[in-house]
Amino acid sequence: MTRNRYLLVALPCLLATLCGCSAMMPRNHAYTPPTSRPTPAAPTESDTKRPAVDQALEHISNQQYQAALDLLEPLRPPTRQRTEQQQAQILFWIAYCYEKQGRPDDAKPLYQHVRDAFTDTPFAATAQARLEVLEEP
Repeated sequence: MTRNRYLLVALPCLLATLCGCSAMMPRNHAYTPPTSRPTPAAPTESDTKRPAVDQALEHISNQQYQAALDLLEPLRPPTRQRTEQQQAQILFWIAYCYEKQGRPDDAKPLYQHVRDAFTDTPFAATAQARLEVLEEP
């Protein structure tokens, strides 16, 4: 039990140290920032597309569905750099925007695709729930 407790305290501190963050350090620990940082790798396609998804989610939270679609639609074709989770997220939010714009006939096939093709993601269950809402009288 003592070892597990030690790990619960030590692991977050270790992660914080590795990430260069001092906010998770115990108060009595003197943090020394690294003297040099490795050169970051060139951004990948998923790195450059991620902010568009974040911006789209902000538009969705503000009920600006067309603005969100304008950002999400170009991301719709799958790429090798994108994970299943990312692809499911993009397609789910496109379907959600269609639904909120009063376009259930456009939303349903996308929800069904997310449910059937991305079963290992949390978006599959959420897509199924949205389909059930759309099928209610």
